[in-house]
Amino acid sequence: MEDIVYYSSQDLATQKVFTNSRLIAERFGKYHKNVIRSIEKQISDNIENEMEYFTQLNFEPSEYVDESGKANKMYELTEDGFLSIALSFTGKEAQAIRIRLIEEFRKMERELLSRKITRQKGIEARKSLTDVVKMNYTGEHLGFKIKAYTDFIYEKILGMTAKKYKEKYDIGKDENLRNYLTEEELKKIDKLENSVGVLVDIGKDYKEIKTFLS
Repeated sequence: MEDIVYYSSQDLATQKVFTNSRLIAERFGKYHKNVIRSIEKQISDNIENEMEYFTQLNFEPSEYVDESGKANKMYELTEDGFLSIALSFTGKEAQAIRIRLIEEFRKMERELLSRKITRQKGIEARKSLTDVVKMNYTGEHLGFKIKAYTDFIYEKILGMTAKKYKEKYDIGKDENLRNYLTEEELKKIDKLENSVGVLVDIGKDYKEIKTFLS
């Protein structure tokens, strides 16, 4: 059975937690057209009540392709959007389903927040490493030296350089790779960058650091 709560994309920078009208209809045993009708009634009410902002934040028009290949309307909803619709579903079973979905939303939102916090720490660790290399490296081609450390770190954690990882997983050249990594991968990279930074700061060169950490 398809997960009822999911991430909108793999890019951490734009990621949101969503469900959609088809999944809501499936879980609550309702016709999809009736769920669509409820959503569009609320959107209409929001316009009438000058609350279009709620629609913009919580309801996103989308579509799916059925077995015949026809594109059909559906909506993606945030937790607030889901609650505004699902609270009208009555009955003991509907309440149990609603609670499970709320728990799943909260779980994924906590995971998303944790990844974003880890990502921010990684940005700080990356800057720290770059600053240390700048302070301790006196030769030419500083950018290549920083790239060498970066490639070593990614190969150690991911098994390949950032460039090769992007190519393998079809990530845009100008996109930040770390937005696509798991929290565990981000933590490992953060830890290794800190270690490399310490070794650079005490005067170890690239070959010594690579040998030591390998």
